[in-house]
Amino acid sequence: MADCLSDYLQAIGGIPLLREEEELELGRMIREWRDFENIASVKQRRGRRAFVRMVNGNLRLVVSVVKQYRFRIKGNSIDMMDLVQAGNVGLMRAVEKFDPTRGYRFSTYGYWWIKQSAIRFIQDNDCAIKVPRSLVALKSKLDRLKNMESGCKNVDRLEGEGALQIRKVERARLLSFYNKMISLDQCIGGIDTGELTLKDSIPGCCENQVRDDYLWIQQYLRLLSPEEQEVISYRFYVEKRMAFVDIAKSTGKTKHHIQSVERRALKKLRRAIEPALHPA
Repeated sequence: MADCLSDYLQAIGGIPLLREEEELELGRMIREWRDFENIASVKQRRGRRAFVRMVNGNLRLVVSVVKQYRFRIKGNSIDMMDLVQAGNVGLMRAVEKFDPTRGYRFSTYGYWWIKQSAIRFIQDNDCAIKVPRSLVALKSKLDRLKNMESGCKNVDRLEGEGALQIRKVERARLLSFYNKMISLDQCIGGIDTGELTLKDSIPGCCENQVRDDYLWIQQYLRLLSPEEQEVISYRFYVEKRMAFVDIAKSTGKTKHHIQSVERRALKKLRRAIEPALHPA
């Protein structure tokens, strides 16, 4: 998906930006097309072409706005390209409502529509459990009140505004728990590249786990003497296998004695495990 985003940035990078007078002219044609139903077909086509030109000329504005939220979506199931497309929806809405007679640049007006669309997309897709926007807004309000000096008093006032408000506040506080939940269908790494999902990495109840490969041998190790168990542990149970010389230094025995203990212990283990591996 990172390659897809790079290709997209390369594609929109070749679209020329709009000059101020160009924005005003395109905005005027779009307003004429949107505001008047019974206009000539020529003006309708011209208005549609102006709409497409206005949108294409501001695609880079969308990328610059949504890049502010790349750390907010890091680690969850939202992809950057999805967020860019959500910003493009806000851009088209801004183009539809832009009034060039107000005297300001389109980027100033369109910025807020793009930002609103991106934030709403994050709110709708940030949690594994869908949460109403009103509840998300209440949670943000609670966080702001807590950061203020009189935050505790304001929160107490919110909780004292009736049973319904109290229930809403309690549900809003649970959002911090919802935000930590992730979907089992989320791809490993948080990017939908067709790789393994989290569900694929969870073993079934009947599947052997890594530790199961070592638990079965514990019953046979109990047949060894304490000295034999110690040597086997040094040789096979540590991350880095110890040499006979190092084991001899740590135990105070000779190297040949340690080799003899290992051979005797392995012989006992083979004799005990052989019937289980090859039953008659």
